[in-house]
Amino acid sequence: MAKKFSGILLISDLDGTLLNSRQEVPLRNQKALSRFVSEGGRFTVATGRTVKTAEEFLRKVPVNVPGVLLNGSILYDFASQKILWQAFLSPGIKELCREILKRFPKVTVEFMCGNTIYVLPDKETSKWRSVADDYFTSADSMADVPDEIHKVVFAAKPEYMQELKAFIHSQPLDGIETMHSCDHLYELLPKGANKGSGLLKIAEIYSIPVDHIYAIGDYDNDADMLRVAGFSAVPLLSSEMAHQYADIRLGSCENGAVADFIEYIDKSISLYAEGKL
Repeated sequence: MAKKFSGILLISDLDGTLLNSRQEVPLRNQKALSRFVSEGGRFTVATGRTVKTAEEFLRKVPVNVPGVLLNGSILYDFASQKILWQAFLSPGIKELCREILKRFPKVTVEFMCGNTIYVLPDKETSKWRSVADDYFTSADSMADVPDEIHKVVFAAKPEYMQELKAFIHSQPLDGIETMHSCDHLYELLPKGANKGSGLLKIAEIYSIPVDHIYAIGDYDNDADMLRVAGFSAVPLLSSEMAHQYADIRLGSCENGAVADFIEYIDKSISLYAEGKL
């Protein structure tokens, strides 16, 4: 007899979704995911983080299929510790970033190259960076940054973002995707690299039909993933864009929104089996 969650893929964002505001995986999520996987489910994450900055949180949850990292620039197999697919920004991205640093001195630029994050720092904006300072490698100049860049992140006070975005979008952006990952981070990625395209690659590897895919996320960078999944959810206090693509709104990430989602999936399967859905 097939296990209850066999054939189902559940994919979750990390920050603001699987994790609470204290950067912890709530115990409810840990228990629910253990049950989900033990009963045949496949679980993974889609995040803007690198392997290094994501793995510390994944030791407490049973990830059993590859994950989407750097918001879609990398598909990574945690079991074999290998990159299955990756995409890079064109080398010309450095010239755009050089011009931005001249025009916007209060903006920090992060260059994410695999597991290494190079930063052209500004002490005034360090509090707005995407992760803790311990994860960064300081660059004295653009020459210190490799050409193989998976993602660029601009970090600054939210009130600087409109002017920064207006300038970025006044420039040629061929081969580039742009997105917000929170109100003080704006990102450039290779065209076609996003959480949605990464999710579809995983589904193809495991021959999982789209209607067996459940996705949960809370912000604009989750929108593509929420849009392409068979059924999507957002935690409480998610962005307006994320809400547009969600089929259901759940409780807060503080109390275990992923656990809420698994309970919903469980009930839906039971109702379907009883002919009530």
